[in-house]
Amino acid sequence: MKPGIRHLNPQNRNFRDTMRSTMQMFRHAWATVALAAALTTAACASDGSVILAPGSKAPALEVKKWYKGTPVKALEPGKTYVVEFWATWCGPCRATIPHLTELAKKNPDVTFMGISIWEEQDEAKITGFINEMGDKMDYAVGYSGNQDGMATSWMQAAVQNGIPAAFVVKDGIVQWVGHPMAMDQPLAEIKAGTFDLPKFQKEFMAEAERTQRQIKLNGEVNRISGLYNEGKTAEAKQALAELRKSDAEANAPADSLEFGWIAKENDADWKKLVETKLATGKPQDRGVVLSFILRQTGKGGNVEQAKFALNAAIAKSEGKDILVYQYAQAFASRTKDFKSALDYTNKILELLPTSPLKDDAEFKAAMEKTKADLERRAAGSGR
Repeated sequence: MKPGIRHLNPQNRNFRDTMRSTMQMFRHAWATVALAAALTTAACASDGSVILAPGSKAPALEVKKWYKGTPVKALEPGKTYVVEFWATWCGPCRATIPHLTELAKKNPDVTFMGISIWEEQDEAKITGFINEMGDKMDYAVGYSGNQDGMATSWMQAAVQNGIPAAFVVKDGIVQWVGHPMAMDQPLAEIKAGTFDLPKFQKEFMAEAERTQRQIKLNGEVNRISGLYNEGKTAEAKQALAELRKSDAEANAPADSLEFGWIAKENDADWKKLVETKLATGKPQDRGVVLSFILRQTGKGGNVEQAKFALNAAIAKSEGKDILVYQYAQAFASRTKDFKSALDYTNKILELLPTSPLKDDAEFKAAMEKTKADLERRAAGSGR
C-alpha cells in the first residue's frame, strides 16, 4: 500500500517530508541473526549523534491524558505495540486513522495507540475530533504534548519531522518507523519473526541523516531570514550567498527567500521575476512561486501580490495543472474566499481523471469532502 501524505512539524514546514516503502519478505532462518545484529549496532549518525532507530530500546510512554480506550501504562515485555502520532489539524492523519482501526481489528494481539502531539491540549478540540471520528478511531487515544513529551522522546529522537508517523515496538525494542499506510507488511513480518531489522535500520539511518541535514539547513535559512527582517539586509544577502556556496542543497530554500525579498523591495522587478520563474518550466521555479502564494496569507503577508502570482500561475498552466489549483484552493480557503475555493475544488475534481493523482482514492475522497464543506461555507459567507 502506498505510504500516503504527511504534515510536517509546524516548526519545520519548509521541507517536504519523506516517505518509506514497505519491506519485502525474508526467510525465517535469517530472523534470529538479523535481530541480534540490529541490537548490537549503535544507532549513531555520522556526526556522532544518537538516533532512536529500529533496534533501539523504546522510550517510556509519556501520556498526559487518555481520551479513549484502555490506558496503556507501560510497554510490557513480550508484547507488540503500534504507537502512532497525530494531531487534530493534520488532514493526512484523519485519512489514515480508519486504516489504523482496520489494522487493529485484524491484529487483536497487538496494542494500538494514537498519541496527539504538536498541538496544545485544547480539550474541546481534541474530544471533538475523537467524537467526530467515532468508530473509525477505535483504539486507545491519548495526548502527550506539543513540543514536549513523546514529541521529543520519540518523534524528535527518531528524526521524524512529519505526521502521521507510526512506531512498531516488539518486546520493548523499536522494530519499524514510518507512515502508517505503509505498515501492513512490516507489521505482519515483525509478528512472524521474518522482518529484516538490520536492513531496515540501515535504510532508516540513511534517511534520518538526510532529514538531519535538512533541519540544520532550515535553521540556517531561518537565521538568515531573521537578519533580513531585522533590517540587516546586506548581512543577510551576504550570508545567503555564502550558504549557497557551501551547500548545494541550499539553492531551493535560498531561491524562495530571495524571491520574497525582491517582492518586498521592488514590485515591478518581482512581477517580471514571477513571469520568468513560471516560463522556465522547472518544478523548482514553479514551486518558489506557489509557496510564496501561501506564505502571504499569514501575518504581514501581501495578499495582492499573492493574487497576482496565482493568476499568473493559472494562466501559464492554461488551466491544466492540478497542483496549481490545489494551491489556489488553499489560498482562497485561508483568505476565507469560500466561493473561489469551491470553484478551484471543482476544477481539481475536473482535472483529477487525467492527472498523476487519478488513482488516489484517498485524495479524491478528501476533495469531495472539501467540496461539500465549501458549499456550506460559500452559502453562508456570501463570497
